[in-house]
Amino acid sequence: MVSDTGKSGVTKPTFIAAMKAKHGGKEYADMPDLLRFTPDRSEEDEDGIDIYGCGKAKREGEIYTGIAVIHAVHEHDTWSFTGWSFTEFPNEPCKRLSDPAWKPEGRMEWKKPMDEIKNSTASKP
Repeated sequence: MVSDTGKSGVTKPTFIAAMKAKHGGKEYADMPDLLRFTPDRSEEDEDGIDIYGCGKAKREGEIYTGIAVIHAVHEHDTWSFTGWSFTEFPNEPCKRLSDPAWKPEGRMEWKKPMDEIKNSTASKP
């Protein structure tokens, strides 16, 4: 379900190892795990769609909620994801989505490997 851009050409075993390393254990993890996402609106981007909604994530036992964005691209006759992120730090409250005029402060850059992969020391095939 991850796009070619998000995977950056790494093999499946390398991808799995990178995800385990970055989302690792309960005591320490570099990246938060997205537990829940409730979509609210979307915007076309130059290579896909940014989907905004209320996200709930967990990192090292702590729960975080706020406005999140998931990026989807259409490739190989299906939809795939390039990644996700909260829109701001500290997290923007989900209740702001009730304002139809809400817009993100800036756009995320998605034409790059997922953070878990770009920081991986494994080589491409």
